[in-house]
Amino acid sequence: LGTGGIKSSVTSFVGDQFLEGFSTERQITTVYHLFYFTINVGSLVSMLLIPLVKDKWGYTVAFGIPTCLMIIATLIFFLGYPTYHMLPPTPNVVVNAFLVVYIAFKVKRKRSSLDPSKPFLDYAMSTFSA
Repeated sequence: LGTGGIKSSVTSFVGDQFLEGFSTERQITTVYHLFYFTINVGSLVSMLLIPLVKDKWGYTVAFGIPTCLMIIATLIFFLGYPTYHMLPPTPNVVVNAFLVVYIAFKVKRKRSSLDPSKPFLDYAMSTFSA
């Protein structure tokens, strides 16, 4: 899991907070700039300060500081839960991609007289709209 399970979800979660018709492109751009700016500043500060803390007070304090900050961030996240816009999950993109390939194979196999210059995945267009 690590950060791979969190980073991809956080970006989508931020995007879900913008309601269609109520948010401008400028607002969305500003929020994403601030979002990535704070992530990068946090990374820079931790890379510079945590080794200094480790040298002065040891590993316990050096790992304790980020742990406390993560606990505080989690509490803030849960306290804000009632105000978040929760969108229902969409179908799994990976499953849909495999389904498109399967349908394309199936259609192409049934119709052997199809145009060979036609892109392979276009055979699934009758089932899936673009």
